[in-house]
Amino acid sequence: MQRGKHSGALMLIAAGIFLLTYLGQAVATQQSGEINGVVTDEFSNVIAGATIHLYSLDRVVQTKSDATGHFRFNVPVGSYELEVAYSSFKTKTIDQVKVSGGLSLSYAVSLQIDIVGPCGPPASVSYEPSPAITDPVVEGVVVDSGAGAKPLRGVEVRLFHTSDKPTSHLTNERGEFRFSVHTPGRYFIQIVRPGYQTDQSQQFWITREGRTVVRMRQVKVGWLIACQ
Repeated sequence: MQRGKHSGALMLIAAGIFLLTYLGQAVATQQSGEINGVVTDEFSNVIAGATIHLYSLDRVVQTKSDATGHFRFNVPVGSYELEVAYSSFKTKTIDQVKVSGGLSLSYAVSLQIDIVGPCGPPASVSYEPSPAITDPVVEGVVVDSGAGAKPLRGVEVRLFHTSDKPTSHLTNERGEFRFSVHTPGRYFIQIVRPGYQTDQSQQFWITREGRTVVRMRQVKVGWLIACQ
């Protein structure tokens, strides 16, 4: 009799664990959705190795297209901006990508060939996860565009956002700067230093999770930079 009671109790426990697991999976499914697609050029040739970013006020996630040009994200429910970039092609941006729980969105992204200067943009932007950071952060370094890429001290770095007044900091002896911000969103940086050309970065995202890292190079007044 005792063995029967124990067997029944074990069956109830197993059923409870199964139910909790099922409910947990169902809730997780409702809290996330899928974005997938394929990247091609304007002649319908697939592009492998394209960089795909998903931006939101909370996070930035990144992947690359595979050998067949396909990509896939599984992300929390919310509103995102989808950006697809590849060297020598114009970057494609799709706004207001709405991710719903348990649903899948598909995009066929066609990139057009772009004629760009040999030096490329004056800034490089990367996004790094950093669980220890609780406030939105952007940091980086300013270097001389000449040989050796020497860090520049005393550069005024101005951070601009559409809804706030610009703030500014001076780079330290290592050319470094850092801003903590209150409003996640799109920003850009302008750099100013006597004897150097004023320059400006492309727009980038500052999000609630992780940190944004910007590396900029500044050209002396009257200098022409020969790029490789």
